[in-house]
Order: sequence, then C-alpha cells, then structure tokens
Amino acid sequence: MFLTRSQAKEFDRLVKPHLRMLYRFACRLTGNPDDAEDLVQEVMLKLYPKTQELREVEDLQPWLNRVLYRCFVDRSRREKRRHEQAFSDLGSDEDHNAFLDRFSGEGLGPLADMENDRARTMIHSALDELAPDQRALIVMYDVEGWPQDDIAEVLDVAPGTIKSRLSRCRARLREIILAKMEP
Repeated sequence: MFLTRSQAKEFDRLVKPHLRMLYRFACRLTGNPDDAEDLVQEVMLKLYPKTQELREVEDLQPWLNRVLYRCFVDRSRREKRRHEQAFSDLGSDEDHNAFLDRFSGEGLGPLADMENDRARTMIHSALDELAPDQRALIVMYDVEGWPQDDIAEVLDVAPGTIKSRLSRCRARLREIILAKMEP
C-alpha cells in the first residue's frame, strides 16, 4: 500500500522523534547495532501503512516500544526455530561495552582493570545465557532505567507482574554468575 506524500510526511512527523530511542532500545535487546537497525526497520515497515492508527495513539513512545519488543520476540522465536544462530552470538564484547562501562574502575590500576574486565566478561556471558524475554526485562529496567509501569505497558502485563518477573530474572542471573565463579 502506497501512501500519499502528505501521509508519508505525517508518518515521519509522528515517528521521527522516537527513532533514536527505538534504536537504542533495539541495540540493548539485540546486542548488535546491525541487528538493531534491521529490527527498527522491520518495525517501521510494519507501521508505515498504519499511519492513521499512529495518529490515534495517545502516548506513542510506550506503544512503539511495545511493537518493537514484540517484533524482537517474534524474530528471536523464528531464529530459534531455524537454529540459525545462538542468542549469545548476537553481538561482540565491544557492542556490549556501553552497558558494561558502568563497571569500569578508572584510576584504580592494572589489577583493578583486570578484575573489571573479568567481571564485565562474566556479566556479559551471564546476560547472554538468559532467555530473550528475561534479558529484555533486565535491559529495560536495570540498564535503561524504565519505570515498572512503562515496562508493564510495553509487555502488556500488570505492574505487579513486572516486580515478580524482575525478581526471577535477577535470581537466575545471580545463579548463572555464581556458577561461573565456582572453580
């Protein structure tokens, strides 16, 4: 379906202010800038013919996040079924360093740097072992700092459900890290 020039401008006006946020969220979910671009592009292609519906959405940012998240889950399920690639292979260590930079120990010396690199690698590896939906929840709340109500809206669940899921995700992450720390 082709849109008129005015409809295309309307789509651009509605979506453009949210593209940077969508891309950042997609990077956190996929762990890879190229996959994030593909995911955002897939979402835009799905939404382009639905410009009229976008006009009617009261708060567009959480709605767009929900669409992006659902596309991510669908894509992860398709890849899992096809066995094309393991989820842990979706990105390199450099791609995840932005998240892990908060663990840097600047100025503490070479030994501290080595320990921080070890912790960074362990956390990265542990995150990769989480299920895609668990990883997404940890990214949304602990990395991106989203309020639980916004996450609940994106995932289309009750806010209390987010609290319990976060608790389970953190417990699972803790188990994975502790298992990696055992000699």
